[in-house]
Amino acid sequence: MTLFDEGYIKEWNTCDWFCVKVLNPLIKQQGRDCAVAVMQWCEAENLWRKRASVVSFVNIAKHGDKNFPSFTPMLLDTCGVVVRSSERFAQTGVGWCLRELGLSDRDLVIINWIEGNITHFSSEGLRYAIKKFPLDLQKQLKQYRQEKLKSQK
Repeated sequence: MTLFDEGYIKEWNTCDWFCVKVLNPLIKQQGRDCAVAVMQWCEAENLWRKRASVVSFVNIAKHGDKNFPSFTPMLLDTCGVVVRSSERFAQTGVGWCLRELGLSDRDLVIINWIEGNITHFSSEGLRYAIKKFPLDLQKQLKQYRQEKLKSQK
C-alpha cells in the first residue's frame, strides 16, 4: 500500500489512527476478503504495514469468530508471523491484538497460542497481551517465558 511504502505512515500514532479509523471500518463493511487482504500485510518489510496487519483488528478481535468463520485462527496465524519480528512496535501491536482476542476465547489465546509462541515475545509485547488476564496468570506466563528463554541458552 502506497501510504506505508512511500512514508506517509511512519510512526505508531498515525499507523494506529489509520488502522482504527479507516481500515477497521472498511474491514467491518467489506468482510472476510478485506480482512484477508489486510492480514497478508504481516509479511511486509515495512514495519508500519506489518503492524497494521494486526492493529486493524483490535476493535473487532473481542468478537472472535462472530466476525466471520475462521476469523480467530486467521488472526492468530497473522500474529504468528508478526510476533517473530523483534521490532518494538510489531511486538506491541501483536500484544494489543491478542489482549482483545483473549476476551473472546482466553483459553485458546493462552493455551494454543501465547504458550506456543512465548519465546518470540519481548517482555513488553507479552505484557500487552496478558494485561487483562488475572494477576496470577500474568505472573505464571511471565515466569514461563523466562524459563523457556533460559532453557534455549
